[in-house]
Amino acid sequence: MSIADPIMENPIHTRVVVRDDADPDVVRTAHCTRRGHLVPLAACATCVHLVSLPADPTRADAAVACRSPGDNLYPKSDVTERAARTELGRLVRRRVVCVEANASWETLEALLLDDGVDAVVVVDRETRPIGIVSKSDMMRRARDAVSEIDEAVTAAMEAGLHLDARPQGTAGDVMTLLVHTLPEDAPLSFAVALLALEDIEQIPVVSATGEVVGLLAARDVVRWFAQQMGYVVAPPGA
Repeated sequence: MSIADPIMENPIHTRVVVRDDADPDVVRTAHCTRRGHLVPLAACATCVHLVSLPADPTRADAAVACRSPGDNLYPKSDVTERAARTELGRLVRRRVVCVEANASWETLEALLLDDGVDAVVVVDRETRPIGIVSKSDMMRRARDAVSEIDEAVTAAMEAGLHLDARPQGTAGDVMTLLVHTLPEDAPLSFAVALLALEDIEQIPVVSATGEVVGLLAARDVVRWFAQQMGYVVAPPGA
């Protein structure tokens, strides 16, 4: 390690897997520039390049300070080159929320509306992505269910019964089947190309073993480019 190595603030990322039949599973990681992927905070604690760990890793602005190779910062390269050399693991959102396919409509409502996330990733028991549920998916499901619900409510009222008029279903019913993911060591330029080619809004980012480690949204990419060009931008989302 050289004394000239810059100190980088690597945001702490949180993956929350919400299960209807158990407590949420929470995993916290930070991107390691030297290794090229997200690592558990316990690994950071024993790293010789560590400068400091945050006192409270649950804070929204929590980050791991470490010394990183200077050539990974690319201060003299243009924005196109930086996009081709910046790994997605450095850019994924600080918090990604996952559910299993049996997650209820009420759970999805609470996460997407009350918790304020843009999308939740649907995963299997090994936390590998199988689908994604966005607010648009929820609205589409609600629209398609309107006529069916109206008929059921009318029949219930005529029979003097009460009926819950909310749409029903699980994450497996609502989700868009997952077609596109990218590995955490893929360059940002890959994500830019994929978002534009497939006209999608979010890309789940996965580890070498296929587990979800983060979520990258189209607006996160726009924010990154604006920052690289020197503009002041709003803080990233969830």
